[in-house]
Amino acid sequence: SARPCFGYRPVHWCARTCVRWNGSGEGGWDTCGAMGTSCTVPSVDVPACECAIGGALPVPRTRLRVGGVPTVYDAPLQFALSQGKYAGLDVNLNWVKCPRDTGAVVSMLTAGLLDLAFLFAEDAVAYSASGALRICGTFVETPREWGLHVPSAVQSQTSADLDSYAIGLPDDTGASLMLQILAELPGWGQLACVQTKRYNSVRRAEEAVCRDLAQSVLWEKRAASGLVDCGEWDIVHAQPMPWPSLLMVATKESVYSKGGAIRHFIEFARNTCMEFKENKHMESARFLLRFGMVEKDACAWLGETTWSCKCEVEENALLELLRRLEAGGHMPCGRIADPTRLIARDLVTVVRPACGAGGGSGRSALSPRAPQAAGAASIGLGSAVVAERSGEDEDFSFPPERTSELSAAAAVLFAAAAAARSPSHNASPDGVAVDGVRGLFLGPGQQKESLAAASAAASAAPP
Repeated sequence: SARPCFGYRPVHWCARTCVRWNGSGEGGWDTCGAMGTSCTVPSVDVPACECAIGGALPVPRTRLRVGGVPTVYDAPLQFALSQGKYAGLDVNLNWVKCPRDTGAVVSMLTAGLLDLAFLFAEDAVAYSASGALRICGTFVETPREWGLHVPSAVQSQTSADLDSYAIGLPDDTGASLMLQILAELPGWGQLACVQTKRYNSVRRAEEAVCRDLAQSVLWEKRAASGLVDCGEWDIVHAQPMPWPSLLMVATKESVYSKGGAIRHFIEFARNTCMEFKENKHMESARFLLRFGMVEKDACAWLGETTWSCKCEVEENALLELLRRLEAGGHMPCGRIADPTRLIARDLVTVVRPACGAGGGSGRSALSPRAPQAAGAASIGLGSAVVAERSGEDEDFSFPPERTSELSAAAAVLFAAAAAARSPSHNASPDGVAVDGVRGLFLGPGQQKESLAAASAAASAAPP
């Protein structure tokens, strides 16, 4: 509580007495009290820290670092943070400004610089399939709409005329998947074999079209709306994606250690986005002007955009994304047979379509952690059908596989090891003995032979 004055050294801390050499030889020590100065430092009110201990301090809150690829879809959160409307949030929110590169955002997640991120659905599924991330919910349910643009000076605008053209694409996984979708439409099969060129911005694509380096551009419709409005480009065809725009992803460590904080933030984001959309004719529309929109387009965009902000994900969307990513070579074929391996099972609910009682279609929510009865519904991906099993561990998205048949010697060795342990540990519900190593099974015939050989070896062994 007290510090020595400048130029003095302490003599007795209990008496708070300080002295200073005055340069007059022996006995030339002056006390601070003799010079009319005070030795007591005035107390200063230091701002309390969340991690401080003692006193009437606020309860420590979990820090949650949130970011993502910069898009216009996170405008409600930016508006709420700029207005200071995060007082009721139960977490210590840190909004991190991230680069436009999706790979850089994923690197920030895996390096621990981010806890939760917003990624486009195709990127979220692709990186989650690699085992690095887990999907925590849906942020924007409205799909992105893409448009095939050509210069307005082009007279003929049919799919046959685009056969010999070079198409400009953004450096995005979604653009490649959209090109596949367009190539499957009737009359657009020529797009499957056209030459493609990548550009990192719509301005670079515009320059390439002006220099005749690309004769058409496949770009997101909203991003290219300015060039269409001014009459420089024309839209030949517009097509929305068959899945949501943005998903929320996190690492396994963040899901395990900050699951409650992630839930609180998702609830905060849902309320914030609803309030932002309700004020589309006032402050929200004016805030969107900084994203290059006019007030009329901003109101229209707010009316057609849906922020779900729920810990749910559509099963059909995951299956379609997996199929498209495998067909485009963005991930190995057959790596993920069960889409529930992509999600954070303690947070997210998989929503699958279900038939109603009257024959109509409906929706049924299924939690992957919920116990399943025998004969439960299966999830099909192509020709692979994997039955759901409750309590299955996450093993970096690789399903358990059976090994080849054991040799007789190996069967005896494993059976002897199994007999040394408790019988209840090696008995499985279906009557197949398991040797304790995951994925290694003994058939009924091998089970009897190996147990007999093991008992004979145990009786012949010395005590």
